[in-house]
Amino acid sequence: MKGLDGRGIREKELKLSLKEALEKETIAENAGEEVKAGLPDDVEQTAPAETETVEQKEKPEKTCNTSGDETVFSKAKALVQSESDLVQYDLISSLSSGIGQRARVRIPLESSKEFETARYEDVTITGWKIRKDEIPEEPDGHEFEPSMRSVDTPIWRAVTPIGQEFWLSGMELMEAICRFLRRRNCDPTYFESDASFLAYRNALGRHCGKAAEAGQAMAPIRFAKFMVRREGELYQRLKHFVFDNNWGGKNGNRNAWITSMNDFAFDFETAKEGLLTLEGALTEMLGGLPESESESEPSGKDLLENPTTRDDIELESIEKGVKGLWNSRASRAVFLEIIRGCTTVGFLVLGLELLCRNTSAYIDSNTTVKSTPAAPEVTSYDLGPTRSSRRSMNSWQQEESSFY
Repeated sequence: MKGLDGRGIREKELKLSLKEALEKETIAENAGEEVKAGLPDDVEQTAPAETETVEQKEKPEKTCNTSGDETVFSKAKALVQSESDLVQYDLISSLSSGIGQRARVRIPLESSKEFETARYEDVTITGWKIRKDEIPEEPDGHEFEPSMRSVDTPIWRAVTPIGQEFWLSGMELMEAICRFLRRRNCDPTYFESDASFLAYRNALGRHCGKAAEAGQAMAPIRFAKFMVRREGELYQRLKHFVFDNNWGGKNGNRNAWITSMNDFAFDFETAKEGLLTLEGALTEMLGGLPESESESEPSGKDLLENPTTRDDIELESIEKGVKGLWNSRASRAVFLEIIRGCTTVGFLVLGLELLCRNTSAYIDSNTTVKSTPAAPEVTSYDLGPTRSSRRSMNSWQQEESSFY
């Protein structure tokens, strides 16, 4: 207020109004202190009801029970057994209560049409309570708007080691407990494919593409586009070796494959089938398979289960005389068995890299290297008198060259 200039018309009125408001506030404070000082000591000064803290208001709602969830827990197990496919019932059949159990919760971070990432954390179940939920009812008769009714839903309190709190429904609790037990028991079929730390890494542990695509590096659609790019690089070098090109010819197989991988490979199975299609095309372009050594050929599963044949098979072409994509029919059978049984994008990336290395080895092995003839040795006698490297001489210096 001191900074206002009193000479202006508006500033003068503003300064006067602020001065009056400040004087009224000061008088009211002085009057309140005098009344408070005049009260006797035996009169209690009660606070108004509105001064109740938020914690005191919400305390009855936040309290949870630490025992007595056996009935609702058994109902949740029965519901999971009939409706959920993500829970192995044999792992939780012996449990009678959720209090004190360890679980692994899934926290969604980002979700879209192409990918979904989540964070997984270990928690401890410390309590439970009943929550009132409003669910719609089907309209009766001529009513068009559904009515809402209140139901009691049991929820369990889960706490992380750092104190973060989550509330889980019965279905979520069973899935979290089963997830923790499978991870603790080192179940080979358990894998958190949508974990956030995998979303920012490729198969080799680092992201080598664009920074904007780092969060989607392990998504099937990104792998499909990467596969199309690698196929294009190999096809430009490989098409000169092929006389009967059924892959990139007029029948349009290659164009149809590129379109499907770029536009429709949003799920894992589509990307896997695209890799198998590319393997079949490369095998045909590189001359097919070697001749069979025996009439009865074992399957890829039998070769992998036999320790002797499993150690002898080489999937990668490391020899100089490469005559095809695979060294033998057994190598291709094992590769197809591994790819068809894999469940992660990382294994698909490893399979694609193996195909690319074998194809590059075939191209390098069958490329004709043009040899250049060696240059003949030239002596100083063949060159004759050499010219001086000094600057050119004028006519007088050339006549008196003996002097120089």
